Amino acid sequence: MVDKPANGPAWLPAKIKKANVSKSGTKRL
Repeated sequence: MVDKPANGPAWLPAKIKKANVSKSGTKRL
């Protein structure tokens, strides 16, 4: 699990799986 990126969309949970981050297009970690 990784922390939500500061620039992540509001609907992202505070803690997310890296796989989900890649799929959502939030690449800046």
